Amino acid sequence: MIERNLLSASKLYKNISFDELGTLLGIPPHKAEKMASRMMILEDRMKGSIDQVEAIIHFEDDTEELQQWDQQIVGVCQALNDILDGMAKKGFDSGLIFSSWEMDEVFGRF
Repeated sequence: MIERNLLSASKLYKNISFDELGTLLGIPPHKAEKMASRMMILEDRMKGSIDQVEAIIHFEDDTEELQQWDQQIVGVCQALNDILDGMAKKGFDSGLIFSSWEMDEVFGRF
């Protein structure tokens, strides 16, 4: 549970002090630092750096990775829509065929 909360904190904060992280996780600051370093260095579950002098953890932003993931999903959806449109033009009738307008209504404009 504490690890999941630490991962969540890494998504919400750009940086956080050991004291603040410890308070957030309900553990002493030195344990928060130790857990963060383990998850960053040994387990590679978070990206960032630890400033031991200032007692602050800096989390790296993974926005670019999420945007790439989103673009890949958009590409798959568009390819599927093109296939289904092609099937409809050839006379295949399927309840799964959505027009581009319907895709925008369901999934929002990409």
